[in-house]
Amino acid sequence: MNILALLAALPIFVNIKNNPDKTIFKNLGSPQLNCAGGTTPTSVTLGGSTSVTTTTTVDASVGISFEGLSIGGGVSTSNSNTKETTKSITYTVPPGRQAILTAGFKYHSQTGNVQINYGDRVNGHYIWFTNAKITRLTPVGGPPEYQIHESKCGE
Repeated sequence: MNILALLAALPIFVNIKNNPDKTIFKNLGSPQLNCAGGTTPTSVTLGGSTSVTTTTTVDASVGISFEGLSIGGGVSTSNSNTKETTKSITYTVPPGRQAILTAGFKYHSQTGNVQINYGDRVNGHYIWFTNAKITRLTPVGGPPEYQIHESKCGE
């Protein structure tokens, strides 16, 4: 068995199934409150800045134990994408309520398996499949979707 071949293996994403796109929301700033017990609406500024980083990482670890000798290693591939946004709006919060502005980023979702490709034959094979299922979220692009979330004070 070629140990260097095990350590030089390349993981890839296979058996890919496209899932429905997904929007992930993140708060912009802090909630603004109208919770002091008054009876009139309050005009506030909602918003702030945020960034969302998506990293797709596939790790493959290999370990060999032969006649009391153990050798372990692994390979990893990673891809990162960061999206940033800043937005502020004026909003009227009713009495007994709180509000916050959120930014939603759209992602394409895919589910699949990890395949390990070896440069040299390992145990009679060049390709190994794992049963591990992973989901990869990839930013679609475009501007974020903004939403105001309002709730009772304390919720």
